[in-house]
Amino acid sequence: MPMPSFSGKSDPTDSLNPLNGTDESVNNWFEKAEFLGSWAVKPDNSINRKAFANHYFSKRERWDKAFAFLGSEGLVALETGRYELDGDNVFVMISEYNTIDPGDAKYEAHRKYIDIQYLIRGSELIGIAPYETLDAILQPYDPNREVEFFTVKGGEMKLANPGNFFIFFPSDAHMPQVKDVESAMVRKAVVKLKFD
Repeated sequence: MPMPSFSGKSDPTDSLNPLNGTDESVNNWFEKAEFLGSWAVKPDNSINRKAFANHYFSKRERWDKAFAFLGSEGLVALETGRYELDGDNVFVMISEYNTIDPGDAKYEAHRKYIDIQYLIRGSELIGIAPYETLDAILQPYDPNREVEFFTVKGGEMKLANPGNFFIFFPSDAHMPQVKDVESAMVRKAVVKLKFD
């Protein structure tokens, strides 16, 4: 089944909207990172800047709630579990787990939600590949868990730590939880933003 495409329109009347200009204006907007507010963490360069700008200016209130939460004090002390920021539109999963060998990890993708993945403590490697590079389905899409698992042709490993964060759209296959040198306990926040 093909991945969903975003049908929302960014607000063309928003004078800050970089989509009113060129690719250079999108890149400048992204590099300034004013959308982060007071959260001083770097967005990873793997993020699809145009897709992000389009969704951000269409659903800005969702993104602002997500970044405000991530920039708040006390993420280290929060209990693991789900925190709703805007019902099913924006919620956060706080988890702790041991990172695993690359051979035990699986690529995944979602259809209804965008992920913001941020390592609160520790480090891990995350595999990233376009969904179109899907090779073999390991577990078909489960609408209840909102995930499917598969292998990809190619992919790139990126380091995730408390200094950066990642955004994965439904078109982005990703393989989190991979150990960085040795297996270790990490603490992660995954913000889920509805993709509509």
